[in-house]
Amino acid sequence: MNAKNFKRYGAALIIAAALGCNSDLCAQTQNDSMTNVQHRKRDMHRDDHRRDLFRPFPLQDDKFAIIADKVKDASFKDCKLAIIEVGCIDNYFVCRQVLSLLKLFTFDDDKLEVLKIMSPYILDKENYEMLSEHFTFDKNKRTAENIMKKNSEK
Repeated sequence: MNAKNFKRYGAALIIAAALGCNSDLCAQTQNDSMTNVQHRKRDMHRDDHRRDLFRPFPLQDDKFAIIADKVKDASFKDCKLAIIEVGCIDNYFVCRQVLSLLKLFTFDDDKLEVLKIMSPYILDKENYEMLSEHFTFDKNKRTAENIMKKNSEK
């Protein structure tokens, strides 16, 4: 297991424990490498039939607060991004939740990375405008709009 997967594995355990997942999920997370988790996540979103049967709802604010607190407590950018990636597994968000995570990062490049991770899981795509307004430079605003436009077409 390389260092990047090890960080994600640790983030998965932190999020699973914090969200009160049952022991089966924690055991499954421990047994799976992060690559397998990513494949399951990708396959879930590619399966259009499942998407028709499953109407997603945004993550409840109390559970989202747990993820946001874990991101705040993380010391390094890579750890914060890993926690966000793992928090996106089987969860969906609204723009105001994503905006609160964007505010935890100082630099626009880091905010763009967060947006790349979270944009496929945003439910209220009509509110994308509030996210692009949060960026400092026009170039980054355009990049953010392109990321969100790309994911809204899927």
